[in-house]
Amino acid sequence: MLIASTSTTTTAPSGTTAVTGTPTNDSKNGELYLKTKDGTYYIIVDDGAAGSGFVFTESNTLTAYIYRGSDAKMHASKITGTRSSGGNVSSNTTSFTGTVAGNSTEEMLYLYTSGGTMSIKLDAGTTITNTKNLIKGQSITVNAAIGSDNYWHAVSIAGK
Repeated sequence: MLIASTSTTTTAPSGTTAVTGTPTNDSKNGELYLKTKDGTYYIIVDDGAAGSGFVFTESNTLTAYIYRGSDAKMHASKITGTRSSGGNVSSNTTSFTGTVAGNSTEEMLYLYTSGGTMSIKLDAGTTITNTKNLIKGQSITVNAAIGSDNYWHAVSIAGK
C-alpha cells in the first residue's frame, strides 16, 4: 500500500500576491484565466510553477500566487487547490485514457472514456507530466490505483 500525501503549502512565495477565483473556459495549457471578485486575470503559468492546482475548469476554485513579469504580464509561480485525503492506495495501478470533463475539480477528476465517465480522486501526491494543467476536453492518460475508500485515485496524469 502507498500512502497518498495530503500536505499542500499555502504560504505565498516571496514577491507574489494571492488571487482566488474560478478558471474560465478560455484557459488553456500554460494560461489561466481566473475569474475573481475583482475581475478576470490573465495569468501565464511558469514552467516551474509549483502547487496543487492544475485543474482549469469552471467547476474548480484555485488560488494563484502571481507577480508581474518583465514582459508586463502576470505570471503564476504557484497555484493551489484543495485536494481530497488519499489515505491508503494500492501499489497496483491501471491506466485509463480519455478526456477531461468540465465538472472536474482539484478533488475529483471526471474522465470521459470509451466505456463511460469515470470518477477519479486527485490527491496531493498526484503528479502531472506533458502538460502544465488540465482543461475541459483535453486528452490524458491516468495511472490510477484503488484506495482504501474504494475509489480510484490518480497516481499520475500525462497529457497527450
